[in-house]
Amino acid sequence: MGRSAGVAEADAKQALKLNTQGMQKYAKKKYSDAADLFKQAIAADATLAYAHYNLASMASLTEDFPLVITELEWCKKSADPVAAKLMAKAKADKDLERALMHPRVRELVGLPALDTMSLDAVLLERTGIWGDGPDACGPDNITVTFKKGGKFSVVGFWACNDGNSKKFDAGTWLVKDGIDEDDDQEAEGVRRERGHREAGSLRRQRRQIRPVPHPGRG
Repeated sequence: MGRSAGVAEADAKQALKLNTQGMQKYAKKKYSDAADLFKQAIAADATLAYAHYNLASMASLTEDFPLVITELEWCKKSADPVAAKLMAKAKADKDLERALMHPRVRELVGLPALDTMSLDAVLLERTGIWGDGPDACGPDNITVTFKKGGKFSVVGFWACNDGNSKKFDAGTWLVKDGIDEDDDQEAEGVRRERGHREAGSLRRQRRQIRPVPHPGRG
C-alpha cells in the first residue's frame, strides 16, 4: 500500500482518500489544489510513498523545484518498495520534465549531468519538447518540439486550452560545431521560416543550432 506498519489504520485510510482526491484535482489540471491534498495526505500518513511522489510531480508542474527535491529525496531514502518503483519511472515521467533540468533532480533519478551530454542529446531527451506548453496556464507562449531525423515543429498555446493551440510552422534542424566570439551571445535556437520571428533560443558556448534553409524559401 506504500506505507509502513505502525500508522493507525484510520489515518492510513484518510491519507489514501486524500491522495485519491489529489489525483482527481490533478486530472482537472488544478495542480495547486492537488498539491494541497497530497500535503494533507502526508500529514495523515507520512509513510505514504504515493503522496510524496505525487507532491513532487505537482511541484514540478508549478516549478517549485526545492519541493521536488525534498520529496524525491524522501522517496530515494525510503525502504518502501513502492517508493523504489516510483523512482524507477521518474526519469521518463512527463510531469517531472521541468524539474528534470535541475542538476540535483537529475542526480536523484539517475540521469546524466547536462554538461556531459551533447547538445542534440539534450534537445531530444524524453519528448524533445521545449517550452511551457498548455500546462503553463499563462499568457501566450511557444513550444518547440525537436524530433529525431532533424525535424522540428513550433506550436503556440493560449489560456491552458489545448483546443486553442495552433501549429505555427515546421522545418529541419541540425547541430553545428562552432565557438561563439562572445560568451554572453545567445545561440540561435529556432527561427520561424516565415516572417523571421524568433521562436526560441538556447544558450550554449561552443555549439549552435541553426535551421536548414528550406528549398524555395528566402
